[in-house]
Amino acid sequence: MQGDAPGFYPLDKRVRHIDIAIPLGLNKISKGLLRRRRIRPIVEGIHPDIVVHTITYAPIKCSFKYKSILECHFNHDEPILRAKAFDSSVFFAKIRIKYFERIASKFDALVVLTEEDKKMWEKAGLSNVLVIPNMLSFESEETSTLGAKQAIAVGRLDAQKSFDRLIRIWSKVNKKHNDWELNIYGCGPDENRYRKLIADLHLTNVVHIFKPVKDIKNKYLASSFLCLTSTYEGFALVLTEAMACGLPVVSYDIPCGPRDLIVNSVNGFLIRDCDENEYVESIIKLIDNVDLRVNMGKNAKQAMGKLCIDSVMSRWGQLFEKLLSPKQ
Repeated sequence: MQGDAPGFYPLDKRVRHIDIAIPLGLNKISKGLLRRRRIRPIVEGIHPDIVVHTITYAPIKCSFKYKSILECHFNHDEPILRAKAFDSSVFFAKIRIKYFERIASKFDALVVLTEEDKKMWEKAGLSNVLVIPNMLSFESEETSTLGAKQAIAVGRLDAQKSFDRLIRIWSKVNKKHNDWELNIYGCGPDENRYRKLIADLHLTNVVHIFKPVKDIKNKYLASSFLCLTSTYEGFALVLTEAMACGLPVVSYDIPCGPRDLIVNSVNGFLIRDCDENEYVESIIKLIDNVDLRVNMGKNAKQAMGKLCIDSVMSRWGQLFEKLLSPKQ
């Protein structure tokens, strides 16, 4: 549903992209009905063995049988976490979760991104859940030297990513290390509020906000560690990108993602959520100890081997073979 706009990343030539041209401005119900009406004849024409859904609508009914997979990019509790972060209705968020649970149970397989999230869905009574993490956005033969006096943070500038928490943390770090800088890459509705906070805390010389860039790998390679202060995540892809470049990472222990990726004090620091003092202390440890940075960065890069394209795609292949086996 990109319309005439190009995708952010190029597609492999073997991938056929069909735009179903959903008009902008429709409400969610109208979008859903129109989406199903336009997708069904496409599926009938292709006659696939397996259909992978990335949107939480029930499997499309066709004149033939196929195996259905729902790939979930958000965690089970995300509607509630989002409602709290954006000051919307928790009551309706709970209703949405119940709806998602009912829909997800109709698929042959529900693929989630983390072991933590798998437990959440299973606790809700689903038995068709398995974990296949996101593969690396890119693989990097290069590794950061970790010598630059700058940290990096990446993400949308909104209540989910909560960069205001990071800016306040950096104001404390700056009192001891005013020669270190924090570079934030992203855009979003809270940009002006963050810029004002930076100015109010007298950090304009050391905390910088930049627009998103396509060569983000080079920005990681020019940094010495990554900070993540989100209130929730589906997987925290930025952690894997930074770790692939050999960066140690510092993250709050939030649902879901960081716990699956970070071994505390081995390839980064996993901080109890909202423990600002521990977060500050962990950053200062990385700044003060070059050897610690290097060892953690080495461990971070090694840990990303499990997310290389061959490793992740083999798990998808195993799932497809299992679903298509005569026993299923």
